[in-house]
Amino acid sequence: MKVTFLIGNGFDLNLGLETRYSDFLKEYKNPQEGDSAFIRHMKDKMQSDEKLWSNAEIALGESTVEIKTDNDIVKLENVRSFSDFHIDYCVKMAAYLEKQQERIPDLENSDNLVRKLANCLANFLSGLRTDSRQRVRESYSGVFGGISYNFIVFNYTEILDSLIEKSKGHENYLGQRKFQNTNFANSFGSVIHVHGTTKEGMVFGVNDISQIANRQAYSDMPEEYLRQLIKVYTNQDNEEQTDERAHQLLVDSDLIYIYGMSLGETDKLWWDRICRIMRTKPNLCLIVHSLDCQDDSLIRTKHLTFVREFREKFVNYSPKLTNEEKAGIEKRIFITSYNLFHEFKNIAVDNSKSESKGGIREIRHSDLSA
Repeated sequence: MKVTFLIGNGFDLNLGLETRYSDFLKEYKNPQEGDSAFIRHMKDKMQSDEKLWSNAEIALGESTVEIKTDNDIVKLENVRSFSDFHIDYCVKMAAYLEKQQERIPDLENSDNLVRKLANCLANFLSGLRTDSRQRVRESYSGVFGGISYNFIVFNYTEILDSLIEKSKGHENYLGQRKFQNTNFANSFGSVIHVHGTTKEGMVFGVNDISQIANRQAYSDMPEEYLRQLIKVYTNQDNEEQTDERAHQLLVDSDLIYIYGMSLGETDKLWWDRICRIMRTKPNLCLIVHSLDCQDDSLIRTKHLTFVREFREKFVNYSPKLTNEEKAGIEKRIFITSYNLFHEFKNIAVDNSKSESKGGIREIRHSDLSA
């Protein structure tokens, strides 16, 4: 039985890291030695009041209007300037996130953290009410074997990877699942960074060409400049089959759990894929962690309104579904505000004393693959 978690920036925020878009932008906007005139211009234009990375990606697509024209003609050198800005942005973002990642305590000899991770994963149905919990259980009751926990990570940090790596060899902490009077050991499955990491294969951009404001600027340019901005193409150009492997993992899943993600427009490719998979797998359920979920402890009306609107928004990311198909999928989407990884909340430490005075450390462009 495969349970697949989609992990977003909310995971890192839960750890106590300052990994919001606005956190990084405060540092990135500071002038750096070696900034080109165009990069300085773009820094002046950037807004730092947004917290979500999905908003940052939308802003990237909109900022293509800053590509200069000469007598209404876009020159290759101007498109290259925007490409250089995009690369500079990603390189500095990787450096910033690595600095944040260093705030997580040393994971060596971390037996206690391994136990905590196993305990968190074992409670993936916590936060659901009795009827909902029972419906989810019934959805996978006929699936053979123990639970394999899989992760599609949208973060660039590798903290979860480290935790899982330390957990290998201690998978007995994950317990067993009983199926047809036989106990099967639970285990860790795949970890796929669908947008790369701070070290390689970083993917930062929009969902599709419709989210690029100045599409005309790329009409007569070498295609790699446009592909750099569209995430699915960037993944293809990275030649690691990351997108394909993650998609197949979702297809093979018996339960999908989204944690710490904003479900924004720039990742709607994934929300559409999940809906289409749920259409073909009538027992597949989706659990979504949402901090915005209304309280349902006393009177549930506002909570139920939030759930209805959330479900409608999610299935509408898949426009080819019929109304009947959408209704069937909506019934299998469960929303919870329960913090599955509460045992890791605010484990980050303050490393300000050990930081260098230079702010963002210098990283060569060659340190990252685009």
